[in-house]
Amino acid sequence: MNNFIDYKKIPSDDSAKDLILLLEKNKIHFEIEDRSQRFSLVDDPTDDFFIVRIKVEDFKTVDELVQVQSKSEVDLLGDDHYLHTFSNEDIIDTIANPEDWSRAEIKLAKNIAQQRKIDLSIKKLNKFKQKNIDENNKKAGKLLKNTSNWFILIAIFSVINSVFLVVELPIKFTLGLGISEFTNGILLAFTGKMGLLNIVVTVFISLIYVVFWYLARKKMEWALIAGVIFYGFDTILLLVFQDFLSVAVHIVIIVFILIGHIKIQRKKMRRREAEGHE
Repeated sequence: MNNFIDYKKIPSDDSAKDLILLLEKNKIHFEIEDRSQRFSLVDDPTDDFFIVRIKVEDFKTVDELVQVQSKSEVDLLGDDHYLHTFSNEDIIDTIANPEDWSRAEIKLAKNIAQQRKIDLSIKKLNKFKQKNIDENNKKAGKLLKNTSNWFILIAIFSVINSVFLVVELPIKFTLGLGISEFTNGILLAFTGKMGLLNIVVTVFISLIYVVFWYLARKKMEWALIAGVIFYGFDTILLLVFQDFLSVAVHIVIIVFILIGHIKIQRKKMRRREAEGHE
């Protein structure tokens, strides 16, 4: 049975290599996942990192090996390391938020703090940790709002498509809803003409996506998934009517929304790591 679990997330390729060499040298079995090579439609450097996994029973041994190595690495870093150019606040921030730093750099930062007699009280560290958490929350909130904007675009262009249909303008925006076209067809069959009723029905249907947009902007992440599910059903409807171009556009939009949702989850994970770090 595979019992490898996450040991460390490393944002640096060089740091990952150092840990791998240490594990190989001491014949400790491990797995590594390179997240930096994964396809992404949204550029976010915070998602570029390595995950090193080891067996539970090796955790204590690896911790001891890393501590010994970090001690020797601190000596190798020397007085010309860039951490020596950091301000006192930057040093505190490095110590309070160690997720993006190696053990050796954290140790060096603590040595620098001791030399400068910097206040490293729990209150002080918590203040900088909270600042980092707030920044991550702000980034996640902005990403959630940006991702939810797809829903308002879907609603707007669906109504525009309905208006164009009523005025017999041969233009169609492919991100618009297929269900509104379907209902317009049913109304045409019953009334024999296109009119204001078609637009009203499309507005009513589009309001569902406006609600998803509004709720997502209020940090209700489930609204993103609910919107994707509804849009997925709409994609299937278009597939039934063989509107393949609209199907392709729908799929691309769904992918964009899901990528945004995944990135939000990663930022939340980083926040939990920061909150849980001792």
